[in-house]
Amino acid sequence: MKRLTLLSACLFLFITTTAALNVSINQSTTTLNPGTTAQLGEILLVPENETATLTGVTTSGIPFDVTYLPNQTLIQNATRMNISAAVPDGAAPQSFTGSATLVFQNRSSESVPVELTVNRSRSWAVNRTPLKHNVSVASTGILGNVSIKNTGNVPVTLSVNLTGNISQVLEDVRNEVTVYPGNADTLQLEYDVDRDQEFGPLTGRLSFQDETRNTSLNLSTVVEDTIPPRLDTTEFPDVMATQELTATVYAADNLEVGRVLANVSYVTTEQVGNSTTSVNETHETMSFRKRGHAWTATLDDTSRPGNYTVTGVIIDTAGHRVNFTDQFTISPLDGIDTLGNITFPTRRYDTEAKLPLGALKVDTPITINLTYFDKELDGDDENWDVAIVTENDGKKYFTPDDRSVTVDEEGPVELYVYSDTSGRFNGELVFDGVDSHIPIPSTSFDGRFTEWAQPQDWAFDMFRQNYECLAVQSDVREKAGWDCSTFIPATAIPTDSTLAQEADLLVPQSQKDEVIQPLETNIAELQTSLLISHVVIAILVLALFSGGAFAWYLVRIYPGHYFVWLKDTERWVR
Repeated sequence: MKRLTLLSACLFLFITTTAALNVSINQSTTTLNPGTTAQLGEILLVPENETATLTGVTTSGIPFDVTYLPNQTLIQNATRMNISAAVPDGAAPQSFTGSATLVFQNRSSESVPVELTVNRSRSWAVNRTPLKHNVSVASTGILGNVSIKNTGNVPVTLSVNLTGNISQVLEDVRNEVTVYPGNADTLQLEYDVDRDQEFGPLTGRLSFQDETRNTSLNLSTVVEDTIPPRLDTTEFPDVMATQELTATVYAADNLEVGRVLANVSYVTTEQVGNSTTSVNETHETMSFRKRGHAWTATLDDTSRPGNYTVTGVIIDTAGHRVNFTDQFTISPLDGIDTLGNITFPTRRYDTEAKLPLGALKVDTPITINLTYFDKELDGDDENWDVAIVTENDGKKYFTPDDRSVTVDEEGPVELYVYSDTSGRFNGELVFDGVDSHIPIPSTSFDGRFTEWAQPQDWAFDMFRQNYECLAVQSDVREKAGWDCSTFIPATAIPTDSTLAQEADLLVPQSQKDEVIQPLETNIAELQTSLLISHVVIAILVLALFSGGAFAWYLVRIYPGHYFVWLKDTERWVR
């Protein structure tokens, strides 16, 4: 039991031996909560015709600090003394009955009863340390600590609830905490920020609740993106002049790539005074668009052949930058393949002749000029037409007034010639491309239109086999003819023959020996007979001519001529 002395030890109280002192207590409060100090009431001292000296007040039966005020030692008149008690944190719930004893000098002590009950208290407090203001993506750590202290006198179990987007980075926050009287527990707020966590402020509330009340703490931090974007590769292909150049940049970021830009430049020379210096000339700035996991852009101007340098930058949404460089070449345009000379096969007139002229390898305008044609286009007596044929545009005719045709789409190009009469023809084509196109060689062409008898179906026997020939009709003379076939039984082929033995399959050896040799003999005899016949005919013709000449001489000339033989001169003279 604690004893509190409110009056000094040297207090003197002067009273008469016959004097009286009335002491009573008026207790207004009998219950207190742990961790509180409260006034319980007051003690009333009333002296009767005397003064008293109070030397001290002791408390029994109350296990807490009890104070008595004011600190008055000389009691001359009615005096009120306040009595207060301080219940410490964690004091167990319990009721106490005690007394306050007032000790006087030169007289007996006086006691008054004191009652005190410690309430059942579920009191607790929550506090936190300052939180970390910034956290980085792809990082872990401690955001801060929260302390839960039990200031009551019974165990408390609190439910814990975290709300707000800050929960995206806080992990393993306990959902329940039990704290015993006089103790405290600490929640450690651990964060784990993913690599792809969106940067920016995060806020939330951490709430605690039991049966009696709830309280909450505000939480906040800022996620910072400290990771720059990543460049995987760049593609700036070489192209021919005037052709589309599509560039691709493959880049990624832990969050998102925001922009991709590139400056395209080339080296040119600049005259400064008497010297020439090389300078980088900006050609074009390219702004890329996102296409899935890639960024693409098209170079607008590809008309100038040359070597180009690319200087680019990748910027993520947090503003981090990564630079890149690349190079590409624009070569002179080579947009068409042509044939140097074209010879049309002989065709039947009044039909269309068409042969490949070449092919456009890319979309580019090519002007084809008919610089020479030895026939009159659309003439009065003969009708000659020359045209260029493409898949998309069909025929484009050359005319007497316009001997130029333009083609511009990738694909094959054909030369078309038509005539409704027989005759040979030839001409020349000259090609013109855009300024950046390489020189294109000219093409000469020639051919012939004519007429011939069409083949008819025919059958004949040879080598004891019957051949059937079907007529093959064609407007091209070289393709017109006969398609002949026969049947040779296997019994006619020697056992040691195979299909690969060339003509032996078609003409068995037995038939060769039997037929071919006599045929060759007959042909030789026929050739000899023909030669003799030719000689005989020639002699007969010569004789006939000579006889006729002689007869004419006798009839027309001889009668007017007389000759005499001169022996000395050995000649006839007239």
